[in-house]
Amino acid sequence: SDTPSKAAALKTISPTPPVVLNWEIDDEISVAIQEATKKMNKLCKDLDLFVHRFTKYGKEFIKSYKISPDAFIQVSLQLTYYKVHRKLVSTYESASLRRFRNGRVDNIRASTAEALAWVKAMCDEQQVSEETKVQLFQACIKKHTEIMKYTVNGEGPDNHLLALKEIAKSKGFPEHQLFRDKSYGEYLNFRLSTSQLPTTYGVLVGYGPVVPDGYGCSYNPCADHIDFCVSSFFSSEETSSDFFAHSLEGSLLHMGEI
Repeated sequence: SDTPSKAAALKTISPTPPVVLNWEIDDEISVAIQEATKKMNKLCKDLDLFVHRFTKYGKEFIKSYKISPDAFIQVSLQLTYYKVHRKLVSTYESASLRRFRNGRVDNIRASTAEALAWVKAMCDEQQVSEETKVQLFQACIKKHTEIMKYTVNGEGPDNHLLALKEIAKSKGFPEHQLFRDKSYGEYLNFRLSTSQLPTTYGVLVGYGPVVPDGYGCSYNPCADHIDFCVSSFFSSEETSSDFFAHSLEGSLLHMGEI
């Protein structure tokens, strides 16, 4: 073909030389920068970050049972949170909406009634057989997969509720009582913020929790292991990143046995 390759075409483009940007910083901006620096340093010192590699199995083992590795890991996080705190909470898992024009993300909600029934059985709060635990696990995975599918198709509730709230605000309508309800506040109080951040370059990617008493938990499912970056704040008496990570290890081992 006579058509030049994209790489060859790029070589013919002369790069624009860099230009020094001179910023005019007045006293007000200078003070704001100093205050922001203090706040950022305080947050950094308060961040409890723990990196954990689970080595007993990876995504290939999970896939051999025809289970989505992402769904498997998500329910393992639900089990872990329940073991540590004896309850489930609003959980955030980012879901890409790039298939839509101007699409960004929505939220796959993993804390379901099916998840609660399963984690209670796994923690022996209900005297059930191993067969029943497997059945509850399968129902949990099925529900999570269902939520994932309708969320990535733009049918999740989070963005729609936010859109209704913001459109009403822009039109001058009074805020609906739904958005003032305590339950809606708890609905958005993500004590467990999660995201799959896959990479094959050996890079560990993490982020902080989004609420003072919460966890951030990113994960990278690899062929024979799973990497986790667990974060929380030292200032919270409710959380501990290393304890959560080691509890997660136990959850994954337990799940591998059933």
